[in-house]
Amino acid sequence: MGCWGYQILCDDIALDALADLLESDVPEQAISDFLDGMIEEPEEYDAEQYALVAAAAVDASLHGMELAFWDEDEENEDLATLRELLDGLELSDLRGKAAEALRLILSEHSELRQLWEENADEYPAWQKNITDLYSRLTEA
Repeated sequence: MGCWGYQILCDDIALDALADLLESDVPEQAISDFLDGMIEEPEEYDAEQYALVAAAAVDASLHGMELAFWDEDEENEDLATLRELLDGLELSDLRGKAAEALRLILSEHSELRQLWEENADEYPAWQKNITDLYSRLTEA
């Protein structure tokens, strides 16, 4: 796992997902496709990372960007681009799909979760980050 922190954008595959999202001509469709990929192919690390980035993008669009989305010690010009991109999107119709993807990521069958469980020190922070994200997406 090319990962250096519990935040969502602290993983090589997650950064690939971010780059793919930023390069997309239709970002709403890319986000939806990332979520569909996870729901259709659960328990696959790359699909889970892509869905996690997509779910976080939906949440950021609806609620603003959380610090747990990225490593605040790392400057990343893609984050400014992402903020601009999300300001112009209406993603509320993807809220349920994003929550379902997170539910699958938090399940015992998730490869991503299983890898995080191996890191006893960081797993609680990672789990709380994903659970908080799920809660924001499912609140009325």
